[in-house]
Amino acid sequence: VFDNSAGNPSNPSRPPRRVRFGPQSTDEMAELMLQVLPVDPADRPALVQDVSRHVAQIVLAGSKLALAAAPGSAALQERVGNDLFAVGQVGEAIRHLVAAVRIAPDRASAHYRLGTALAMIGSTADAMESYRRALDLQPDFVEAHNNLGGLLHLSGDLEGAARHYRRTLTLDPAHANAHFNLGNILLGAGRFAEAEVEFRGTLAVRPDYAEAHIGLGRALAARGRSAAAAESYRAALRLNPDLLEARRLLDDVVARRR
Repeated sequence: VFDNSAGNPSNPSRPPRRVRFGPQSTDEMAELMLQVLPVDPADRPALVQDVSRHVAQIVLAGSKLALAAAPGSAALQERVGNDLFAVGQVGEAIRHLVAAVRIAPDRASAHYRLGTALAMIGSTADAMESYRRALDLQPDFVEAHNNLGGLLHLSGDLEGAARHYRRTLTLDPAHANAHFNLGNILLGAGRFAEAEVEFRGTLAVRPDYAEAHIGLGRALAARGRSAAAAESYRAALRLNPDLLEARRLLDDVVARRR
């Protein structure tokens, strides 16, 4: 029972004042928590997604309130932009991120987030420019290197992409995506032993990365290691039975061994 009336002898406020939630002894510290469980365990991912979406909307609302009180803050413009991006409002996110870099041109994180949002809408050249600006300001920005490498990769500049993937791995040797992306470039270049090293680097960090098992299988098969390749394809299929590429490659390598 919560009694905030003047008749409560334990009420610390005379006269009673409005009580808000907070950590102080005069605040209301009680919390109501609900545990929601799906009837069908298969519905759990959808439930988690819905809750995450709801939480993201609450976070966004708080960020907008903070920005309304300080619209000239680059940090808050970036925060709102990031929160808008998280709920899928990419166009609005870009508007706030542009404001952030206009207010604080030396803010590397805002340039990085702007690059990510621009890449999402297909503005590849502008996205690459934003990533490059982030790297000018912060040369050891791991994700900016990896993401710029990804855009260069998609645009056909494999040498430039590989350079940024390698820089990513120098800064973060356990970066699974950089290992995977570099492995694919090496695989396409016929450098199968090096590709194998990169795919194994991915799987050391993320053994559940089905596509990396496929890449490893392709590198092994190209070097004549059919049995090991087949096992890699089977590992991919155990993780994702719907991977048609893994099924096709497994059938091919098994047929060649007969």
